[in-house]
Amino acid sequence: MTTPTPQWLAERLADSADAAVPRRCPRCGAPTLTARAGGRVMALDVRLDTGPLDIEEEIAALMDGRLTWHLTSGGRITWRHNFHRRVPTRHQVLRDHRCRRAVA
Repeated sequence: MTTPTPQWLAERLADSADAAVPRRCPRCGAPTLTARAGGRVMALDVRLDTGPLDIEEEIAALMDGRLTWHLTSGGRITWRHNFHRRVPTRHQVLRDHRCRRAVA
């Protein structure tokens, strides 16, 4: 007989996974994707805007100081290195989220 996983443990495990999860930004309420990029190895928590970017939008995001990421077909987030921008990609390209709400 299997013991069910406690709710608090299930939430902690989900938060430590590298799969992208749709969540609202707690500051501005915008729809975002959150993930732990690199899984448990690198453990970099990221919050991304949901709209996919074309190359011009990606360059604008980079010039604005934002990182860009791949959303893989498996729903994982991986960082886009400079090399990736030279070749076509089959994955969606997303950028770091920046809140629309002004910081006081």
